[in-house]
Amino acid sequence: MGYSFAYALVGDILYNVDFYRTLRMSFFVATTIGRANMMAILEVEEHEEAQKGEVKLSLDCVNKNLETGLFKDMTDSIQNAIGKVYILASDLPNN
Repeated sequence: MGYSFAYALVGDILYNVDFYRTLRMSFFVATTIGRANMMAILEVEEHEEAQKGEVKLSLDCVNKNLETGLFKDMTDSIQNAIGKVYILASDLPNN
């Protein structure tokens, strides 16, 4: 039982390290999402290219928008998100 537990633990740690390593190799884009065309900042993988109408953002720009409250972290509310998802606070219902 000890070996299988250790193997499962190591396997889980390696999976998490691989997942977070891929996220570090990412960048942010400003775009619109959803039927309501909400303004969003999305974290995308490094191999993706910004699409027409999307703007690549620096990490400092993203952090400043979060600090001021202009954008809200909605990552946990979005299904199938690869990275972080920040939505313009004024585009959210009840704001």
